[in-house]
Amino acid sequence: MTLTLKRLCWYTLLIMRNRHISLASLIALSAALPAASSIPSSGRHGGKVFHAFKTRLKPAAPMDAFHMGMQDIDNRQYDSAVAQLSKAVAQRPSAARYFMLGYAHYSRGFASGTPETANKMDAVKVVENYKAALALDPKFKEIKQPYKLYHGLGMAYEALGINDKALTSYRQAFMLAPTDLALPIYGARLRMKMGATRKSLANFEMALKLASQSGQQASIQAFLKSNPMFKDMLKDQAHSDLVAKYEAPISPANGPSAAPQPAGSLANMVAMEPMIPPGDPFGLRDSVRSPTRPKPAAEPSAAEQEVLQAIAAGNDEFKFRHWAKAIDRYDWALSLSRHSQTLGPGEIAFVNERIGTAYNKVGRTSEAVTSLRLSVMAMPYNCAAHYQLALAYSLSGHYAEATKSLREALKTAPSPSELRKTVLLAKTDSELEPLRDLPAYKAAMQEFAPAPASSQARR
Repeated sequence: MTLTLKRLCWYTLLIMRNRHISLASLIALSAALPAASSIPSSGRHGGKVFHAFKTRLKPAAPMDAFHMGMQDIDNRQYDSAVAQLSKAVAQRPSAARYFMLGYAHYSRGFASGTPETANKMDAVKVVENYKAALALDPKFKEIKQPYKLYHGLGMAYEALGINDKALTSYRQAFMLAPTDLALPIYGARLRMKMGATRKSLANFEMALKLASQSGQQASIQAFLKSNPMFKDMLKDQAHSDLVAKYEAPISPANGPSAAPQPAGSLANMVAMEPMIPPGDPFGLRDSVRSPTRPKPAAEPSAAEQEVLQAIAAGNDEFKFRHWAKAIDRYDWALSLSRHSQTLGPGEIAFVNERIGTAYNKVGRTSEAVTSLRLSVMAMPYNCAAHYQLALAYSLSGHYAEATKSLREALKTAPSPSELRKTVLLAKTDSELEPLRDLPAYKAAMQEFAPAPASSQARR
């Protein structure tokens, strides 16, 4: 007697209620069951069907926070990944857990792919968590691909404008993976951005020359041309000439996939991109050794969770320009953190920057000055905080302090594009109108936004 439609639907619902049963598992289970015509649907044998399902579908043990965070990364749910992995670190700190929490912040903050457009609050957390992972695992027993950690650390430092540490991290990454010839190109790009053209060209040529000698030139060129991070570098004539000098001929027998590549290299990731999980765009998810499922641990304190939830609520209000509500949420997060010590100095600095920005928007300039001064004291390389402080000083009539803060904003701009953006804002924002006739303002504009060479020649 065939299984009725009603009972089949009931069994399907039973299966799907278990959220840990994937579609693949469902298909495999259906293949393992006997044919529908052979399953009794009533009578004294009917109970055996339900018993068989219970035997096959033993409820999975609840996933711990660490594995839920890993699953969230695979599903590109980075906010949830950060929350789950923060919980996992609080439950049982380890190098692997700190690394994956840093990587969750990295995936979320660097979604655009470049340090210049990265979320600086996430970059701070990348640095904090990766440094904690290194402190707990100095011999890399848990972190099986440490060069990827140093590469991510370099990207985070560069996003924060700490260029010396970024260069050191890129160098360390290359020392740990000397066959990965994409790594020194990151340092070459940063040196070009810093104006150290000669060193940039030297690093760049070294990478291209080694790639040519090892047969990786096609892969490296594909990597350069497909990555928006190196767009400005390839526009520079001297760097473009080096690419042409070492360019590999493209043919069916000699394409990007034909060149031999070392296993695990970033250059190799270009050809293998479809194999990277969709939620893992940077290829770092498997950079920790496979962890065993930990024993159940105590939940983190409610106070720590409340801090994170308050910041998330503040971010939402800030995003939708609900300035007063954003201030309340951020103030509440800072108040809670003073007791739970949940936030690090860098995070507190960025929260104060957000509070100061919101105070500027509602015209409360004295409170804005207080919050923004706290921000720049803790993190003096934060261009955005310096600029908001210049606005607050200007609106409150403190023009000398405003021009000093504006100069610091221009000085700490992390990239040429950010500098151009800040200069444009300084020239157009109405809050800075009282400064534009001051000698200090004009001197800053002349120093950081010189006239184009063509107009200077006409003069």
